[in-house]
Amino acid sequence: MPEFEDHTPLQEQGREEYNSEKPNNVLLQESEGVNDFEESGHVPLQEQNSEKQAERMEVLEKFKVILGKEPEYHYHDGSAGVSNREDIVELVWTGEVNKKIEGLKLEQVGEYSSNYAYNQTRNYVAEPSVVQIAKIVAEKGRPAKIGYTRIDIDDWVGQEDRAVSERQSAEFDFSEVEAEVLEAARSLAPEYTEMSIEEIGNDLREKEAQERHKEVVERFKAILNKKPEYNSHDGSLGYSRSEDEVVLVFEGKEGKKETIRLDQEGQSGSDYAHSETQYYEANPTAQQLAKIIAARGTPKSVIYTRIDINDWPGSPYENNQISGAMNFSEVEAEVLEAARSLYSEMSLEEIGNAFREKEALK
Repeated sequence: MPEFEDHTPLQEQGREEYNSEKPNNVLLQESEGVNDFEESGHVPLQEQNSEKQAERMEVLEKFKVILGKEPEYHYHDGSAGVSNREDIVELVWTGEVNKKIEGLKLEQVGEYSSNYAYNQTRNYVAEPSVVQIAKIVAEKGRPAKIGYTRIDIDDWVGQEDRAVSERQSAEFDFSEVEAEVLEAARSLAPEYTEMSIEEIGNDLREKEAQERHKEVVERFKAILNKKPEYNSHDGSLGYSRSEDEVVLVFEGKEGKKETIRLDQEGQSGSDYAHSETQYYEANPTAQQLAKIIAARGTPKSVIYTRIDINDWPGSPYENNQISGAMNFSEVEAEVLEAARSLYSEMSLEEIGNAFREKEALK
């Protein structure tokens, strides 16, 4: 079976520098007799260029199609073969001063799976290509080039008559595809009709930030009547962790920020030898907030982070984290409502003092 290159999705690679080397152009030396050259089995240079240009145009048409779609990534392997369907889109910049090449690969949507033991299925999500490109252009400026590669591999024992191993790749100056990128970007929303790529990208980034902030606030509100969680477990085969981290931010003396981190409830354990399981206890989030506010005053902001990691062979892979800051005024009403479930008609400070007095009597 042929060997295949590693095409790990961007979600696992992280943003990395683009440093691919193009093969050198084949230089055909002049021959004394053109007939001898043709009879040797070589394809004339004009014909080679024509074929390369035709393939380049075919790749360009495929790139235009995926502008409105998510770049695809599906990979599955085993002892009997491999299949791989993939769209690779790379944006390339060249530094003005040091001429250093820098590139970004777009995220891909799809799945990685394997028949080999101890492997995990991993799922990936991504936005349409044009959405990613517009946001990147808004952040980093227009790239010098865009590269697109389409891979289709299906090679399994017993299915040789249906085996496929195709790879098409081409690189374009951004100016060659700019009109199509802009047209696809403007089709995303009616208000984008007269905007530039940068303006559309900035609007998309702003909307994304607003949606993320809204999700962070809603998730924080959801744990007000619950105890902040911390559970972790590790071993030679993997690691898992579920955590709610809540940090209160206060304006300290001379403008210096001071922080207080809420207690968490749960446990941490390990499969390693001589490890001990540790247990943690905590009060509900709103109760802790009320006590801190009674003793310290109202915080300026709250930073909430939710972490979910599950990396064990034989189980679905998960690695999600969402984090953000919110003004306390955004959640003050909900914090008070949650605290008043035990002490109605009191202020947060009064409820906090009531909790503190109760603890002192224990």
